[in-house]
Amino acid sequence: MLNLFKKGRPLFIQEALINASSLNSLKKIHDFKIGHIQIKNKPFEYHHARAFYDTYKEIFEENIYQFYSTSESPIIIDCGANMGLSVLYFAEKYPNSRIIAFEPEDEIYQVLKRNAKTFDLKNVEIHNKAVWDSETVLNFFTDKGMGGSVTNVYTNQDPSKVSTVKLSDYLNTSIDLLKIDIEGAEYKVLKSCDAQLKNVNNIFVEYHSFVDQEQHLEDLLKLLKDNGFRYHLKQSFSRNKPFIDDTLACENMDMAINIFAYKHESIFTDEYFEGNKLSNIDSPLVSVCVPMYNGEEYIRETLDSIVSQTYSNIEVVVVDDGSNDNSIKIVEEYSNKDSRIKLYRNEKNLGLVGNWERCIEKANGDWIKFLFQDDVMQSRCVEKMLIACIKHDVKFALCARNFKFEENANHKTKETFTYELTKPENVFSRKSYYTPYETSQLISTHLIENVLGEPICTLFHKSLHQQFGGFDTNMKQMVDYAYNLKIVLNIPFVFLKEKLVCFRVHNDSATSKNLLSSSEIKNDNSSAIRSTIGDFLVLLEQYRTNQYFESIKKAWGEDALEIQEKYLYLRACKYIGTKKVNTVLKELIKSSSVLKNYNYSWLKYKLVKYKFKRYVKPYLNRNII
Repeated sequence: MLNLFKKGRPLFIQEALINASSLNSLKKIHDFKIGHIQIKNKPFEYHHARAFYDTYKEIFEENIYQFYSTSESPIIIDCGANMGLSVLYFAEKYPNSRIIAFEPEDEIYQVLKRNAKTFDLKNVEIHNKAVWDSETVLNFFTDKGMGGSVTNVYTNQDPSKVSTVKLSDYLNTSIDLLKIDIEGAEYKVLKSCDAQLKNVNNIFVEYHSFVDQEQHLEDLLKLLKDNGFRYHLKQSFSRNKPFIDDTLACENMDMAINIFAYKHESIFTDEYFEGNKLSNIDSPLVSVCVPMYNGEEYIRETLDSIVSQTYSNIEVVVVDDGSNDNSIKIVEEYSNKDSRIKLYRNEKNLGLVGNWERCIEKANGDWIKFLFQDDVMQSRCVEKMLIACIKHDVKFALCARNFKFEENANHKTKETFTYELTKPENVFSRKSYYTPYETSQLISTHLIENVLGEPICTLFHKSLHQQFGGFDTNMKQMVDYAYNLKIVLNIPFVFLKEKLVCFRVHNDSATSKNLLSSSEIKNDNSSAIRSTIGDFLVLLEQYRTNQYFESIKKAWGEDALEIQEKYLYLRACKYIGTKKVNTVLKELIKSSSVLKNYNYSWLKYKLVKYKFKRYVKPYLNRNII
């Protein structure tokens, strides 16, 4: 890969660390012989060429060990580190990690040790021991290649002696990844760690089945499941025709399965909430904010869903922004029946974002829950989101949402909301509690795609509004996304997979009016250009310059973000027209450190397009430009 990203390389991009022809030359060499190959211009030592080839392809090209970390400094335990390719991968991918590696076979351990020294892996702690269920000395058998075992006996070999460590002693703190490739001892060792597996977030196990030993795959999977893991199985070695094929690996192995296990929490069930009711002491006031403008058609349904909440300590803050229909009369009718409903009327029209700010200003509660004039929420929405926040000691909660399509919603709008939008539950799919670092990893490959949903999907403590600042008035369509994003990138939050709110979709909504897909970019609608392309440019600029988005800049590097900002602008100029774009986005371009002195040309467009497609687009989860 070219040295394009001088100001930081995206974490998603795995640079070509090795010459392809040099790597392929090792494919047909099956000798157990020490050799060297250049990785990042340094000699990496291997003891078996074909073993190096297979392992490198799996680890560095397939990225099988990549995981999302809970912190910027993950702890990784590598049991069966062999020559050190996995250790090198972890050190490259997670440069601030602490890596504890075990390799029992002495000759291979020496290779591992020399490689760690060559590549100056100071964050790696290497042990010439086997992991076991106790500290002892065991017989050790090896094929001198990839296989070495304390449980499997290789014929025509005299065993060596190895010292062991008790693996469970290393699992008394939070472990981001536990990698176990120990040739048949995996179940016995993991079973001895049963009480400590609660501290592990991700586990890789290569399960080995030997023809002369009892199989324990079902026991191993049950052990993982009982400790809160969800698992994925991937074939490592198997026979093509198991009923008749007698092919074995490593003398008597008849199957090897890679098991990828990760914590999968499902704590927010109805049973969970029944067992975690809020007492009178910890039942704070929640302000349900309803910004309103000509909402007579749906406001009754919205208010009905609010007053029917099972959590009663709420106030309903309705702020009208100059309605000229019957909205105000309807709200007054409800407020006369329920004193919790308070109506405020703006002296002049403040617009969408201004009215959101006015709602928060008028709110007396410690917690803010937005609900728009045409949306509804389930009766236990506030209760469940508040319990989740209080029990997990966080100030921000996000929930999934349903869509309700009105008859006037056109086919394109329905298609977009149903199939094109990435839902929060598809991004935050494995757990309920997320640290800022985890969130930055999950969000970074989306960049300018709202994967948090609308404001109605959130419940947040009012202090966050002061801590992180208000809504960005430079944005039109993605203002709520930028607001929510800067919060979850800096503090932990909880996600509830239950669809507790319903977002109404109709052609009159602001979202529908501003939809502008890639195929419709020739649209001459100034409002749509400003609300989509304009907002994307503002967001990309903020990623580079706003302290609250520092983790996004760190993940991608400034150059990658600049490439995307330039490409978005140049592409808009090409398809819409430079004059039109510069007129509509004049103020945004003037305030952009990247675009203020930047002009369209066909040559610039072609060059930036190449860079975008080569170095950025492959690492985005969606083709959204």
